[in-house]
Amino acid sequence: MRAIILILAVAAAASAQDVIQDRKEAALGAQLAQEVRRRTTAIEIPGIQDYIDGIGRKLASQFSPKSLYTFSLIPDDAGGETHEPLSLPRGYVFVSAGLIRSAANEAEVAGMLAHAMAHVALPMPRVDDAQIPLVFVGG
Repeated sequence: MRAIILILAVAAAASAQDVIQDRKEAALGAQLAQEVRRRTTAIEIPGIQDYIDGIGRKLASQFSPKSLYTFSLIPDDAGGETHEPLSLPRGYVFVSAGLIRSAANEAEVAGMLAHAMAHVALPMPRVDDAQIPLVFVGG
């Protein structure tokens, strides 16, 4: 009986820790998205926004678990020459106009969006005791 109570207590503590981590991640994503919006001007062209949202919805339906994504079109190229969209925690994805202009077809846009969305969907690595694994520092 004690073992069962101990297991339940550990599970409850782990669940509570996950909720706290999720809230921190949500707050971080919202804060970073607000900073990006402050530093750049959104391009608000309904037809292009609908195009990006449509591709994003189709892609999001294939992700498991389902995540909510917010797509914003911006003039800046945060992704450099490859025009990679900027993805932030909790599904904020900033797509540069350069990607739309340079893509040869919808499949190229979808591929770049899927890559950015995968960064959001995959769990962030957790660092215990503020030690960074050697692989992340070039070792």
